[in-house]
Amino acid sequence: GNYFESPNQKPVPGKLPEGIWENRPHIVFNNGFCEAISVNVEDVKVAKLSDAFKDLPESLRNVFDLKPRYDHSILDLNTSMAREGVVIQIQKQAVIETPIYLVYRSSNKQALQYRNLILAQEFSKAKIVEIFLSEHASENWTVPVTQIQTSTGANVEHVIIQDQNLNSHHTGLVIGRLENDSRLATYSFSFGGNVVRNDIHMILDGQGAECVMDGLYVASQTQIMDHHPTVSHLKPHCSSFETYKGVLMDDAHGIFQGKIVVAQDAQKTDANQMNQNLLLSTSAKVNTAPQLEILADDVKCAHGATIGKLDEEQVFYLRPRGIDVDSAKQMLISAYAGEVISKI
Repeated sequence: GNYFESPNQKPVPGKLPEGIWENRPHIVFNNGFCEAISVNVEDVKVAKLSDAFKDLPESLRNVFDLKPRYDHSILDLNTSMAREGVVIQIQKQAVIETPIYLVYRSSNKQALQYRNLILAQEFSKAKIVEIFLSEHASENWTVPVTQIQTSTGANVEHVIIQDQNLNSHHTGLVIGRLENDSRLATYSFSFGGNVVRNDIHMILDGQGAECVMDGLYVASQTQIMDHHPTVSHLKPHCSSFETYKGVLMDDAHGIFQGKIVVAQDAQKTDANQMNQNLLLSTSAKVNTAPQLEILADDVKCAHGATIGKLDEEQVFYLRPRGIDVDSAKQMLISAYAGEVISKI
């Protein structure tokens, strides 16, 4: 059977493939270790997880201590094994226009746990991009947990791009906790990996908070992609918007299980959830289950799911305009996926 080792010795630094993070603030993780921190941005403090704990005030340590409030198997696994990660603090009222990149690369048969904490202080604004890559044909298992806290009036955009090879396994968790009038948008793009699971849990814990959870997953061959976004509306006047789109071909299998929970006190909640799936082969399949659990009575909640094939009529209408079948299909798929991509 499969087994993965824990990282035990620092990998030899290697040249990263050139990417969009070049000449921008970035942090590089290599096979379980932090290889480079290159973030020289005013009003942004970055520290390795191990160093940060020495300086973290008690109030911030409590953010990390999610037990017993939060019960999750990926979190348990990560907590028991994680030795590496970063704490990023965006100072009060700072507006950071340049995205900060976290790049993860893996090449060995290892289980790699990372734990990150992103703290956006009052009325700050920032963008964080996490990119997961793996060397050709290597088999590994990545278990990242990123916690994001947006204080009053803060605004964070968070993007995950998972493009590991088809031998990789990926089970990731993002936990967002939003305070009064703050906004957190997380966009998840899954292209690689053999078995992939992405869990995102947004906790709206302040009045007027707003979260956006959008995703695009493209699966081929025998890939399995599993998405579990959850929103907990705990306070009144909060809103959540969620759109996940899948494109599945060959023998790929997609799973979507979204959940919106509206607590009894969370009146005037506005929650929207949609999962759409495009099947490009007869053997691709998807299981989708959007769920609502509403305990308040003055709310506006909507959810839905669709599974369909390419519209042959639309392909037909493109043909007389001199567009061949493959190009016509490509255009329709791009337009379908573009709704998620265009938001970032």
